[in-house]
Amino acid sequence: MLLRELIKNTPCKHSSRVHLDIAFEKIHSIAEFINEAKRKVESMSKVLEIQNKILGDLDKPLLTAHRCVLKEATVEEVREKSLLKTASLRKRVLILFNDMFLIVSEVYHFKGIMYLGNLICEAKEYRDRPSVVFKTPNFVREFVFSSAKERDEILVMFQNSKKKYMKARASMKAKKSERIQLVKESAREIEAPESNASDDSGERDSSC
Repeated sequence: MLLRELIKNTPCKHSSRVHLDIAFEKIHSIAEFINEAKRKVESMSKVLEIQNKILGDLDKPLLTAHRCVLKEATVEEVREKSLLKTASLRKRVLILFNDMFLIVSEVYHFKGIMYLGNLICEAKEYRDRPSVVFKTPNFVREFVFSSAKERDEILVMFQNSKKKYMKARASMKAKKSERIQLVKESAREIEAPESNASDDSGERDSSC
């Protein structure tokens, strides 16, 4: 703040103005770096907090460098009809991360994971209450929300997160493809001198 005021009151043609501007840019960059690091630590702490609350086995740890929590919602899952009774509702907590949904019970018993990559969501109504149907090639699950506003918010966040997730995955595939191509080109470059050397030795032999 003091540096900003000092720059504001220093004429542009003053000999110190350039140094003040450079100092301000460096301080600003450092402040942004610290704030970003703080956000990452807070995000990872939240993921770790959720991971430690879960009862039951997870295939993989929730905590990764890239994962962050976007939204939590208390919902009710529609259980499929059976021969003996109609559909029932079970209390669930639906947690949206930037790459997946985590489903747990009210006391955080693990109930499943839905990754965003192949997930399709549809806004529906269940007995005149707002719901979302989640679909993949392997399952269909429906969750009832307390309000249409909450449902719509999580749908918008899901769509935005899925776009970013798919873009990041496509970028990773492209980089992997580039690395493979570079390895192949490097291999060809290594082989080339050997073939040239054998050609040269053949020419020398023929001239003798």
